Order: sequence, then structure tokens, then C-alpha cells
Amino acid sequence: MAQGIGLPNGGEEQPRVAALWRRFLAFLLDLAIMGLPALGVGLLFFDEASALEEWGRLIGLALTLLYFGFFDSRLGGGQSPGKRLFQVKVVREDATLLLPAMAALRALILFTPFYLNGVPLDAEASPALLCLVAFLFFGLVLSVTYLLVFDRLRRSLHDLATGAVVVDARAVQLPLLEPVWKGHWIVVGALCATATVSPLLETGPSPTLWELRAIRASVMAMPAVRTAEIRLGRVTVNTFGRGTE
Repeated sequence: MAQGIGLPNGGEEQPRVAALWRRFLAFLLDLAIMGLPALGVGLLFFDEASALEEWGRLIGLALTLLYFGFFDSRLGGGQSPGKRLFQVKVVREDATLLLPAMAALRALILFTPFYLNGVPLDAEASPALLCLVAFLFFGLVLSVTYLLVFDRLRRSLHDLATGAVVVDARAVQLPLLEPVWKGHWIVVGALCATATVSPLLETGPSPTLWELRAIRASVMAMPAVRTAEIRLGRVTVNTFGRGTE
């Protein structure tokens, strides 16, 4: 096990992982730093932003990967602005800092569900595609959340996939890293399997999530429609003149 981590404020402090509340607040701050400027641009140039359609989603994902690929890697000292404020740091299991590509991959795994949310899918899409999207959205969300809450070292899927651990930046040593408890993998496997097959289990006369998304895509194509969102099983539409449901 690597012992010296080269973090500031050395001394006799015990090695420890970052507190979950610190990670959560750092995450929210980073979202605000990225999201508020994007929101401002979107409001100022609404028509141009709307015309981007799904390309806007890809642009947002690319900017997110650049942000975390830089700050959470050795280029940014393993600390995004949010992590720096709340004194947490991303390091590898050997106590070195992540390469930019690995930091970007870590962010990709974490943010894939965010950018898949609301993606329009044809109601006639193949079951395999629906199952894949369900896995990437629901499966990742549930698995990441479960491991963050219940793993003793707070290593979630995006951490484990890139060999990373988020530590208290004031500590001088890595915590003792142990293999993930096998029971966690059983739970994660069950969550992912359930999420993957969920589109195949949807029955009944009411429209499914996928059908609502197909309706949303059709409504968005109408000239008078500015936005359309799925809310509580309904497609909410805002036109140039008024809002309707």
C-alpha cells in the first residue's frame, strides 16, 4: 500500500476518505459553476440553443468532460473548484494523481445518466436499445448511489473503474484500501439487471416513459413550440405565446 500521499498540512492526522457530505457539496458547487453560465447563455440565445437540439446535449457533455478531465487530473491537482473549497481530492490507489483521460472517463461514467435524461426515443425502438438506455440511466444511478452510501471507503462505480479514491485533502496518507465487499457487487448486479429489463416489463394502457419521450420529440418538431418536457407522466409544452399541457 502506498503511504505518502503528498497532501498539504502534514502531521499526525489519521488517513481517511472524504466525508460524503463534503463530496456532495463539492459536487453541487461544481454543477453550479458549470450550469449557471450555460443557463445564462441559453436564456440570452434561446432560439439558437433550441436549434441545437440533441447536439446541445453532446456539447454539454463534452464541456463537462473537459472540466473534470482537467481539474480532477494531475493538471488541476486532483481538485475541481468545488473539491478545493470543501477540501477533498481525487487520487489514484497508488497515491498519484489521475491522468486527464482517466479523470474524463470517471466523469463520463458519473454524468452519463444526467445527459441521457430526456433523450427522445422512438416508441418503436428495438427492445435491445430500450434496455441499454435503461441500464445506462437507471442502472448507473442506482449503482453509483448505492456504493457511495454503503461502501466503507465511498468508492463508487466511477471511482472503481478508474482506480480512484476521493480523500480528505488535509490528510497525509491514503486510507487502507480493501477490496470491495462481494455483497456490494451482488446488489449492484441485481440493481443493474432490474433496470435493464424494466422496459420489457412495462404493460398496461397508459403511455410508457419511452412513448412519452417519442411524443415529446414530435411536439418539439412543431414550429410554434419552444420547449416540451415530461412531468409526472404528462408532456408539458411551452409555445411562443403561452404554456399548455
